Amino acid sequence: MSFHNHRDSSPSLISELPPNCTPQAFTTMDSLITAAHTIQPQLTTNSTGNKNQYLLVQNLPQAIIDNLIEDKNALDGIPFRFTFEGSTGLIKIIPAEHTAVTRKLAETILQECLLAGVPSKEEIHWAGVGAGAAPTTYKVVTGANDKDKGKQPDESFLPLTRQPSGWPTLVIESGLPESMQCLREDAKWWFENSAGAVHTVLILGINTDTKTIEMERWRYTRTSACAVEVPDLAQSVTITPMGIEGGVPVKIPFWELFGRAPRWEDEERDILLGGVRGWLMLLGFRPSG
Repeated sequence: MSFHNHRDSSPSLISELPPNCTPQAFTTMDSLITAAHTIQPQLTTNSTGNKNQYLLVQNLPQAIIDNLIEDKNALDGIPFRFTFEGSTGLIKIIPAEHTAVTRKLAETILQECLLAGVPSKEEIHWAGVGAGAAPTTYKVVTGANDKDKGKQPDESFLPLTRQPSGWPTLVIESGLPESMQCLREDAKWWFENSAGAVHTVLILGINTDTKTIEMERWRYTRTSACAVEVPDLAQSVTITPMGIEGGVPVKIPFWELFGRAPRWEDEERDILLGGVRGWLMLLGFRPSG
């Protein structure tokens, strides 16, 4: 499923990629699948070196771009997310543990929305991967194919007012600790290419070796230092086997999620993410006692 916007402003695909992610020219789909199979096992093994989960591919034919957008099994069943600009594509290989944590976060937000007074599940829609469906691709169409671009989030949230074909208000992006700078560039992409329609981006740096998660909440807002809207790091926390360091839950303002003020008669309030220690069980952590 693809949505369109006519604003053309985004960070470069190559911004802040891990140093061991080298560009390659497209030759065949089989070679792309082989490269993905080379990366995948490196993401699930303990190692001290820098890990890389990205494939940067140049000179992609339009038919291959369409295939990567429409077929979630295009890489021989390896989970991935695809970003493209013109004929250049960036493929993020996703470990199974990352998918599990992202889905758990989406479930937690849904539950917290209901606890925060949202009266109906109809107001809460995650535009993630359905049964047999490819991830949602949000596109920016410029009128010139060499400048068209698009991106698949790990997860995206659409309130009732944006369904079924609007930009999400909230996006989740996950990756390795080595990918955090690239994930921050992802946040900029969402804000700038949606012209501010995306209000919040949650990025997760997931470390399966240490069983920790770095979570950052980015927003698009005016700051005291800048009169125009810019990406702003609103909150950063570390989730460890002991819980959230400092004990301060992640807060998502109600307006940023639903695009409207809370209705006090329904006792609606901001969304608080506090009980997240259990997420680490998805990374293999088992609490004692």
